[in-house]
Amino acid sequence: MTRNESTEVLPPPVYIEKEKSKLPSIIDDTYKKYDGDLRDISLKLHGYHELAYKEFKAAKLLTNYLEKEGFTVKRGIAGDETAFVGTFTQGKKGPVVSFNAVYSSWPKDLIEGI
Repeated sequence: MTRNESTEVLPPPVYIEKEKSKLPSIIDDTYKKYDGDLRDISLKLHGYHELAYKEFKAAKLLTNYLEKEGFTVKRGIAGDETAFVGTFTQGKKGPVVSFNAVYSSWPKDLIEGI
């Protein structure tokens, strides 16, 4: 140990019980709110079997859902008519979160040949 190093160990922060119980409640409530819709969307996407750049049903399903939930949606971005960006703001600066997905299928005859 060098001269300037401290041997003092700091204890973990102490949280107020109210703060501890609030977070799980927010997570549970959000899960309960979106679970059914997101499972339904997932099953529908899986059943569409749309090829790359032709995901018209999937794009419509996802963009309609985002708009229903208060997102602003820009369709046909980057020269791809099925590509889109959904933006949600609460009128204040804060962290930015991005989710990216690719959800096209392989042609059925190609999959059967594997």
